Amino acid sequence: MTLGTTHAPARLNTAWGTALALAVGAAQLAGAQDDHGDTSAEATLLAIGASVAGSLYSDQDTDYFRLDLVGLAEVQIRTSGQTNTAGELLDAAGGRLMSDDDSGAGDNFDIQMELQPGVYYVAVSGETGSYAVSARLGGDRDHGDTHESSTLLKLHTQDDLASVSPSVLLATAGRIYPSTTDTDVFRIDVAENETEVILRTAPSSYETYGVLRDATGRQVAADDDGDGAFQISKTLNRGIYYTSVNAIEVGAYRILGQVGPFGRIDRPGGAFTDALASGGEGPEMVMIPAGSFRMGCLVDDGDCETDEFPVLDMDVPGFALSKHEVTYAEWDACLVAGGCDGYRPKADYGSGSRPVANVSYNRMASYLAWLSAETGYTYRLPSEAEWEYAARAGTETKYHWGNEIGVDRAKCHGCNSDENSAGGTVPVGSFSANAWGLHDMHGNVWEAMADCWRNNHGGRPRDGSVRPAESCTTGHRVLRGGSHSSSTDALRAANRFAKDPRYGRSWSGFRVARDLTP
Repeated sequence: MTLGTTHAPARLNTAWGTALALAVGAAQLAGAQDDHGDTSAEATLLAIGASVAGSLYSDQDTDYFRLDLVGLAEVQIRTSGQTNTAGELLDAAGGRLMSDDDSGAGDNFDIQMELQPGVYYVAVSGETGSYAVSARLGGDRDHGDTHESSTLLKLHTQDDLASVSPSVLLATAGRIYPSTTDTDVFRIDVAENETEVILRTAPSSYETYGVLRDATGRQVAADDDGDGAFQISKTLNRGIYYTSVNAIEVGAYRILGQVGPFGRIDRPGGAFTDALASGGEGPEMVMIPAGSFRMGCLVDDGDCETDEFPVLDMDVPGFALSKHEVTYAEWDACLVAGGCDGYRPKADYGSGSRPVANVSYNRMASYLAWLSAETGYTYRLPSEAEWEYAARAGTETKYHWGNEIGVDRAKCHGCNSDENSAGGTVPVGSFSANAWGLHDMHGNVWEAMADCWRNNHGGRPRDGSVRPAESCTTGHRVLRGGSHSSSTDALRAANRFAKDPRYGRSWSGFRVARDLTP
């Protein structure tokens, strides 16, 4: 089927680039508007690391923004544009903490202050016109250049990261100054053998490189590929280690140390997340064990299609697949961090935890590239064989729960109770998972595969990999799983559907796969 509509991309203005750009409340930021509330009670949430557009409609107009901090941080708040603006930083009770009201045509305010955890408000006023307001973390400092003068870098646990958002607030600020000959050295104390350690810097736009050495000075790992921020992942034994930070130009950075495990799960259904370099966590992933299965239509009761044959015996290596379809909230996190080409999908059926839709293959590729760069692991679309293997989860029935659709097991047209069949998608995870812990493999939205379309399984690789492009007969790609608007037969594990990759639809989305090695 050729889909013939496109949606013009809406771009998010990220004046500070990808620098420490994890949103506090990305869903609210996604709805940024030209005008904003005139009181603190109506304030628009302002995200760390991003920019929000606004307009003053008279010299009596005031726009309010809310800033939520869960950790001690030095914060810089400023405006940009040709409009003369003044700013006030207020505490939760409305008390003035700092203001910048210098006058002059095109003057922008700039407020920088160390703040305790809490809620704050920014009031923007001035002349009639448009502006953009942004917030970022500050507090740069210098560190010792040798092991003896090094700064102790705390290794944060997964619990630490889960309790603080954005997790970049846990990072240590540093700067390369006054020249590029400067080196900052950090000491790392590892308490137990076989400890997985990740060291990473931000922002990704500032090119830093790092070297990890043991107490004798022997190099044990390094990241000096010149590709923005560095990330070093290494399993270390108990002892003292040092990491040095250098850069190709003078500037500020933050460094975060973490202890694992990170993405190494040894049981089917084991779930994990990968840390994002800009702060926060990636999609929840599930370990899919290596194994064999029969691919194609295995229950021929009249629903089988010719493109579901021949039935093939497949051997699939282990990989990871996201527990849910990618959500609007996860896409928003990419946008706020400066990724996804600034494209905001049309939210036909909501936002937040509903599956993101209206995304073309090129847009999916931009999300996957961002996620791979943020985590240091290769994220991609699953192959058809991987998807069907994971959807079946050891079964050979039409659906992972059996051959009958039942009631309220998935979201599709005609397979739910009256209460559950109305409208479009539902939040991911609304129905029970299969035996390997995956939700919504049947219904909600069609899921994009890495394979291009061919009208049968002939010539498919038996190792679970993507079908070679030269074997495809059209420029279409494959969708699997059915959607909220599909009939029950489309939800079968064996069912396949062809789609023009240039366009997105309100009934198609995707979930991500990940290799188990960087």
